[in-house]
Amino acid sequence: MKKNSKYLILLFMFILIVFILLFLNTNKNEANEPVVNGKIIHVKNFDLDAKSTNLKTMTEGSIFVEGEQEHIDHIKIVAHVKIDPAD
Repeated sequence: MKKNSKYLILLFMFILIVFILLFLNTNKNEANEPVVNGKIIHVKNFDLDAKSTNLKTMTEGSIFVEGEQEHIDHIKIVAHVKIDPAD
């Protein structure tokens, strides 16, 4: 009888350890998922050119504002610049 109770205790401990590991693993999976658009609260596109100088120099891009509601944490600017060889 004592032999059977030892096996039952070991089985219970094994099942408990498996459940604890599964629980800890599920919390880690959430952190590994990619964050899409993070805390971006506003996006503004822009383009600039040099029409007044008859040159083909131009810039276009986007401004990404990150934060929460009215509080701005970061501003990121992504731009493409094309410069006329005569400029």
